Amino acid sequence: MCGGNSKSPSAAKEEMVYFVFSKTCFNTLVVERDFTNKACALKVLSKLISLAIMAGSLIVKLPQIMNCVRSGSVKGLSRAMFYAETMSLLSSAAYNMNCENPFSVYGENLFLLAQNIVILCLLWSFTGRDEGQTSVSPVEVVCICCSFVGLFYGYLTQL
Repeated sequence: MCGGNSKSPSAAKEEMVYFVFSKTCFNTLVVERDFTNKACALKVLSKLISLAIMAGSLIVKLPQIMNCVRSGSVKGLSRAMFYAETMSLLSSAAYNMNCENPFSVYGENLFLLAQNIVILCLLWSFTGRDEGQTSVSPVEVVCICCSFVGLFYGYLTQL
């Protein structure tokens, strides 16, 4: 069960027009030009905000990644923080994928997760170059990989 979601997955999915409009709202707002329909206007606004959040999440950690690559150092970054954040994003994305929620609900989690993985790879490759940092343990890598498989197992078996 997915968080009390009583709707069947097929009932929750509407065919979208231009990624923003449901068919009925497209007809109402664009074809008929009825801008007074509050329900459709709110649906479209919600979808636009969701898409803007996803677009913003594509570049959230990009400056940090570029600074690490440019300097060749990860000094000041906490591996524990990135492990915790990666697990949080991973579990949220896996839950939403297993519940078959729309991509717009959890898409930003996947984009942030991908950026976290890049930062973790930088942490693993640059660790030990800076003074005072210990090298990465193979146990850390195995734990992260097992977490990915474990959390996405339900989704992968449905494919």
